Amino acid sequence: MKNIKLVIFDMEGTIFKKTYRYDFLKNAFPEKFSKLCETHGQEDMWKDNEFTSAWTFLCDILGPESYAKNKANWNKWDDGGYPGYSEWVIDTIKIHKQYGLTKSLFDDFVMKAPVYFNGVSETIHALQDRGISIAVISGGLKAMTDRISREFKIEHCYASAEYFWSSDGTIEHWNVMPTDFSHKRGLVELLHHDLGIERQECAFIGDGRNDKDIAKYVELSIGFNPKPNHRHWWSHIVEKNDLRGILEFI
Repeated sequence: MKNIKLVIFDMEGTIFKKTYRYDFLKNAFPEKFSKLCETHGQEDMWKDNEFTSAWTFLCDILGPESYAKNKANWNKWDDGGYPGYSEWVIDTIKIHKQYGLTKSLFDDFVMKAPVYFNGVSETIHALQDRGISIAVISGGLKAMTDRISREFKIEHCYASAEYFWSSDGTIEHWNVMPTDFSHKRGLVELLHHDLGIERQECAFIGDGRNDKDIAKYVELSIGFNPKPNHRHWWSHIVEKNDLRGILEFI
């Protein structure tokens, strides 16, 4: 195997945990905290649970009706009712708009709710110190990849949705980009060719079913705590809650 020159990370479940903090709602957005309690019942029922994605968490804090519509959209996706990922994303953003997601709530969410896995900073800096280029490709929110890009000086970050806000802080419009499932592989192909890096010099770290195509494309793929039925397409598996575990394979 050639030396790795480009390492691509998934975001949710790999850099950020899927157990989002919700305590930021209590004082700043008490009505949204009440909505979350109304959606899920007692407070202790969800504090250690995974929310699957930021999409789901944002729908859940907007109330039971938003939660129900989001669940219906997920079922439609699982049943093959969408032509592609972008249409699902647009329908989810429309839920956020309909049920009152505001810029202030969104910005607070991005900066306070996602929690980094242990070892993220050390892992990224170790790779950068070796001269390895780093990219993040996510089917999630651009604002979250922007945060990672700024905090760790990563030059290549791709995500599915950018929100535009009106003067009153409500959603005015959005920009949706195909960056998930098979799109991840396509983005890697474009990126490594553009950087003059061979496919055999690329590695990918991810955790979910949406990572299958990209994991099979790169020379080295590392599953970070993947579910049992997602284990077979990874070159290596890391089962710990510290991202530094990937370094032994790169």
